Amino acid sequence: MLQLSDNEKETIILTTEADHNLTISTYNGPLKQQLRQLKARNPAVCSLLYHTAEGRETYQLVKAWAAECFLPLLQEHKAA
Repeated sequence: MLQLSDNEKETIILTTEADHNLTISTYNGPLKQQLRQLKARNPAVCSLLYHTAEGRETYQLVKAWAAECFLPLLQEHKAA
């Protein structure tokens, strides 16, 4: 298994104006946890596409639900 530095562990969010979905690829633990919880609560709007041995997880998320995923992280960061 390849060891990555923190500088190599990216979070990438891909979409187009015409698309109704986001593709989120991340190593970030809190973000992965939010995506897992959203997937468990509502699998119709969030699905795991794949994961790697290095710890990256890639999800597909309906754009309208992006706030459901990111707001808790932003509020947590603001409180810290």
